Amino acid sequence: MVVDKRYPNNKNNDVAKLEAFCAENGISCHILSKREIENYLPFDALETLNLNNMLDIFKKLKPEQQDFYDMEKGFYGKNEIPTDCEGLWGDIDKKTDTFQQLRKGFAGNKGKSVFESLYQNTGIITPTGLLHRCKSTGEGELKDLLSKMAKAL
Repeated sequence: MVVDKRYPNNKNNDVAKLEAFCAENGISCHILSKREIENYLPFDALETLNLNNMLDIFKKLKPEQQDFYDMEKGFYGKNEIPTDCEGLWGDIDKKTDTFQQLRKGFAGNKGKSVFESLYQNTGIITPTGLLHRCKSTGEGELKDLLSKMAKAL
């Protein structure tokens, strides 16, 4: 399940209710540790999207910032960081070019379609690349998710 977490440990009541419902009914459920599925995309896969310098800026972020950055929308084009996320982004100076790039996100006006080619082309997303991007959450999360998927198939 994708929850779209804005920062670490950001869990709302709906997610807790869903987790409880799934547990009570024997339904396999996995809440992503990162913001959303795009935050698991390996750098080498992202490089195929020709994102100009945006990927270079993204790579310079702390791993935790990479995990919770809204890759599609950035900071929604605003000149401010949401107040509930300031702890995560407090070291980014809003007057820099870095912030100006981050506020726009990767996708611009293309939306999630910018990432669709990565999901559909086999060979672009590799196990090694996925494991590298899961270092911050632990490769146990990836193994757990793959195990649940295999059981569902």
